This record gives sequence, structure tokens and C-alpha cells, in this order.
Amino acid sequence: MDERGKNQQEILKNIIKKYPQEIKQLKEIYENKGDIKPVITIERLKELCRDNEVLEKLLQQTVDSFYYYTETVCAYQRIFSQDITDEEVKEQLEHLETIRTRVHNALIDNVGILARALKKFGKDYSWIEKLGPKTNRVAYGNLALENTFLQLLQLEETNKKEENNE
Repeated sequence: MDERGKNQQEILKNIIKKYPQEIKQLKEIYENKGDIKPVITIERLKELCRDNEVLEKLLQQTVDSFYYYTETVCAYQRIFSQDITDEEVKEQLEHLETIRTRVHNALIDNVGILARALKKFGKDYSWIEKLGPKTNRVAYGNLALENTFLQLLQLEETNKKEENNE
């Protein structure tokens, strides 16, 4: 695994450590949905970007955006699970909403930039059409959450294998 991959693994591990209950809730939601099929997976994007330094860097930024967006969703969930006053909820939501909006905007921008770069380099970018316009914020958020969830499952599987080998 290269340095970028290790950094992204660390981001995932930190999300799990920081938001264990929220990740558990997210996992339950996605397990109840059944088979998770994002518009495009990180693995497929890696295939499309392989051996192209520009595309690989853009992919890294996009995947980081997936993870940061997921982290803001977890933080949002945590606010509602705390035993705090309505006023405290309101204050925390106001603070988080600004951050969440910025992270969501960055996610949408990074996905769009990656798709345009794929087009420029003659790679498949048709998946972007399935997300719809940039105003379809839910579709972009789902792309991030579904891919993050799949990566969390993969990390969980890897950790189990490592534990069994010890």
C-alpha cells in the first residue's frame, strides 16, 4: 500500500475511533438496505485512474472528501444522540451546519473535477450523469457514504484476517 493509501486508512480508523456508535448506526442502516451499489466504487475509480499521476491525485482528494463528508454526517448524528438541552443542540447544529455545507460543497466539486479529468484523459466518466446535476446534493452524499461504508467493511475484514493470523 502506498503512502496515500495508508493516510486514507488512517482517516477511516480515526472516524471509527471518534464515532463508534455513529458508525454502528450507519452500518445498520446500510446492512438493512441490502446490497450496496454506489454509482461508482472507489475500486473502479482506482482502475480508471491507474498509472496517471494527475488522476490518482484527484482520486485521492475525492476519496478524502468521501471520508470527511462521512465524518460530518457522524458528527451530526452524535448531536441528536447526546443528552443536551434544545439550546445546546441548536448551537452545535449551527456550528456544524457551516462545516458540513463546506465539506459537502468540496465533495461535489472534487467529484466533478475528477469526472472532467477522466473525460480529458479519455477515460469513462459516464457515471457522473447518474448523479444528476450538482444541485442533487443527496446523490453526491450517498456516493460518499456508500463508498465509505464499503471501505469500512473492507477495513473490518482486513482487521479480522490480521487478528486471525496473530
